[in-house]
Amino acid sequence: MSVVCDKKAWDVLKKKLAVGNDLELRVGFFENARYGPENDNLQVAQVAKWNEEGTTTNPTRPFMRHLVSSLDGVYTSTFAASIQSILTGKSSFSKEYKKLGPLLVEDMQEVIAEWSTPPNSPTTVAKKEFNNPLVDTGLMHDSVEFRVKGENK
Repeated sequence: MSVVCDKKAWDVLKKKLAVGNDLELRVGFFENARYGPENDNLQVAQVAKWNEEGTTTNPTRPFMRHLVSSLDGVYTSTFAASIQSILTGKSSFSKEYKKLGPLLVEDMQEVIAEWSTPPNSPTTVAKKEFNNPLVDTGLMHDSVEFRVKGENK
């Protein structure tokens, strides 16, 4: 008796999975998102960072870290279905990332819209006429995007 090991199927799977090493799904605020000239064309990403980490005059509002920690297990079935589609040749990493990206954008926008602690100071509430710590003009909320890095190599 002899045993023959046919590794063709395994090699095909490895190649399909290796494609994912070159791609990266990014969700957040990109260079093109800016406030207007009245704010020196400040990047939205900078304002998001100040909110996330706090400043000497503003408290920390770690909405991005909150989003990441709140997603633990949320997308497990989505990821499993995506990998299965990739491995069976029905989809690609790029296509699956493009399905997942909008879901993550929506989740981040929801966190921004619903963030409440710490609340704005009474002075800020009076100026804005509402108390949503992460929303002023709505530009940060509306600027959340996703991109698939490495897709055009």
